[in-house]
Amino acid sequence: MFQFIILNDKTIELGEDYNNIIKKLGKPIKEDSFGGGIYLDYQDYWIFYNTFSKEKEVTGKVLFNGQQINSLIVGESNENDVKKALGEPNDETNGIWSEDEDIISSDKNSNYLYENNGYEAYFYFVDGVLQQVYIRKSY
Repeated sequence: MFQFIILNDKTIELGEDYNNIIKKLGKPIKEDSFGGGIYLDYQDYWIFYNTFSKEKEVTGKVLFNGQQINSLIVGESNENDVKKALGEPNDETNGIWSEDEDIISSDKNSNYLYENNGYEAYFYFVDGVLQQVYIRKSY
């Protein structure tokens, strides 16, 4: 379910190499780091990759406003839409994740974790509206 998503009408798979991403999507706005990882910034999504491997394969993807996963749209879908589309999450927390992956408590923010076939998808909400989705391989 979470192995791939469509970005700019091109399929980007976890494990795909850095050079293929650049060929498919073009040059990113910038390359930067967050939470100990390096990512390519394409404004409405980030592509994380492994800098320690020869191929620099994709290790994660973050979707922002307007991006779609399955029938869900970031910035439009709400918590009920996600549960209706994907069922009950494997884990649910309140708060937001900080850069060092600690949860900062807040009643306005919630997070859902779905695990499927060796992949994890984290859905982040503010005031019940989906704000971003982070997809990665399970560890």
